[in-house]
Amino acid sequence: MIEDVNNFNVLTNEEEKQKRLDLCNMCTENKDTPHGNICESCACPIDYVIKYKFKICPLEKWNA
Repeated sequence: MIEDVNNFNVLTNEEEKQKRLDLCNMCTENKDTPHGNICESCACPIDYVIKYKFKICPLEKWNA
């Protein structure tokens, strides 16, 4: 895992990122848009929300 000084930009490792992506891809809240896939529960771009360790799924499918 990669960390910055404040721990707000801690990145998940590739394995965890893939697990999160797999769960998001199966979720009904995952919507394809012209700008990429968006989680309709939290309004976050999926590519963004899966890569940061501190982010959580609002539907509790995965945690930080």
